Amino acid sequence: MRPSKCASGLPTAQPMTRTRRAPCPSASPPLAPMPGFSKDRFRLAGFFPAPAHLSRAEFKHHFEKLVDAIVASSVGQKNILHYDLLFSNNDLDSHTKELGFNETPLAAVILVETQTYEGMQEILHDPLFRQILAGHNGKLNFTSGQVFTGELLGKVAKSRL
Repeated sequence: MRPSKCASGLPTAQPMTRTRRAPCPSASPPLAPMPGFSKDRFRLAGFFPAPAHLSRAEFKHHFEKLVDAIVASSVGQKNILHYDLLFSNNDLDSHTKELGFNETPLAAVILVETQTYEGMQEILHDPLFRQILAGHNGKLNFTSGQVFTGELLGKVAKSRL
């Protein structure tokens, strides 16, 4: 076997054949057959704008408290593999406004991973989960947010040193 290169010139671990080039290591994997499904995870994302009456610190405190309660619940402990929280800030607003973007609203983004679709369904239909949400809805106003599933594609532009 001789080393080969894909169309972009990157080396590959697979040899070249006369009829076909080896796939690039940076090539995107094929999408899963159904949105939100992958071989080893089911992902749900949510975007929740902050209510106008809460400060940044209050919003972050209440949202973290809500997520902590969900993760600590028995259904959360059983099904949640990983979650990420992202709280918006306006650190780059002066730069992004020049590009035509609006000012960044105060909001939270959550990405939750479970092993399966059924695990996510179990969380969403759990009476304690619904009780936890209802207990925080007055402070956080979930009806102004959006929740969706989808395929998460991770790309690496540059390796870390």
